Amino acid sequence: MQQGQQGGLPLEFALTLEASKPKENEAPAGSVKMSAKITGATIPVAGAGKEAESVIGKMKGSRIDYVVSADGIGSGYKVEAGKAVAPDLVIWLETLRDTLALVTLPVPQKPLGAGAYWMVTTREGVLGLDLVSYRMVKIEAINEGVATFSVNAKRYAASATLDLAGLPEGIPKEMSEFQSASESKLELKPGSGFPQGGDVNSALAIGIGPPPGPNQRGPAQGLMIQSRATLQFAK
Repeated sequence: MQQGQQGGLPLEFALTLEASKPKENEAPAGSVKMSAKITGATIPVAGAGKEAESVIGKMKGSRIDYVVSADGIGSGYKVEAGKAVAPDLVIWLETLRDTLALVTLPVPQKPLGAGAYWMVTTREGVLGLDLVSYRMVKIEAINEGVATFSVNAKRYAASATLDLAGLPEGIPKEMSEFQSASESKLELKPGSGFPQGGDVNSALAIGIGPPPGPNQRGPAQGLMIQSRATLQFAK
């Protein structure tokens, strides 16, 4: 993940995905409750230092809960950070939550072949924002029972309210501008609820505070987050 012009820091998360049946009236019929539990968090580069590795390692035990409907749409993404996680690191968990939302992919119920494409429209509460997502999905290839998808997504904020965890105190809770786009390549096996592997590239730009007045000079305050994620599902 990279914030603004600062250099990015690679992290490696190990997750276990657990599915359970929702309680009565907790979710629509046919839905499944998912819990992605972080079983390990490391910095996969040499020279990070023991202190940094210790701080990052404390994200172990955090989890992300969400619901997947019968047609494959994810919703209700919620981060439960471990008690030892530093507040300024919650943004990493928010980015991980966003990655899970992007790869939870509804697919058509009828059989499709290579070259087929469709549009997916969902409404997700991720990164503390109420977002409407439009994803164009295309089947690039099918090899040995595994389909490779390309996914291009654009998101729009349904509200100007900003409630992003991990931001410094005093930051305005209002957005003057919002832009979000991502590109993904995912490998999915029929019948599986999660990609076997893939890559997700995402960029988010937010203008913070009210729009500048006609006589105001200088750039408005803003936030930019770029992330690249590589997924590998253990066999």
